Amino acid sequence: MITIAKVRDIVKSPVITVDGETSVSEAARLMSEKNISGIIVTVNGAPKGLLTERDIVRRVVAKNVDPAKTRVKDVMSSPLITIDVDSSLLEAVDLMNRKKVRRVVVTKGDSVRDFHSKGCGRPY
Repeated sequence: MITIAKVRDIVKSPVITVDGETSVSEAARLMSEKNISGIIVTVNGAPKGLLTERDIVRRVVAKNVDPAKTRVKDVMSSPLITIDVDSSLLEAVDLMNRKKVRRVVVTKGDSVRDFHSKGCGRPY
């Protein structure tokens, strides 16, 4: 019998978040300390976006913007593309392909669990 892997099989917790008012340099420092490639951005306590290393490179560094003066909410990827923790990994990859994104945020009900990166087999 073939077992189909579920998103929950690769999710790690707890999810790391920053407030949208956090500076990009502070968020990057946290990402480096936690050895993660992205971080969930909250606005008024609710998850609203995802800040990735790619966002920082393309929207801050490449444009010579000061990361200490730039808020993560101004450069985050948004809206969040989400998938339920009980979905299969095939459904997650299909969703990423259809939406043309590299990451999806994993949810259970109204709660964010983690995010999954395409092509790595595990979340970053």
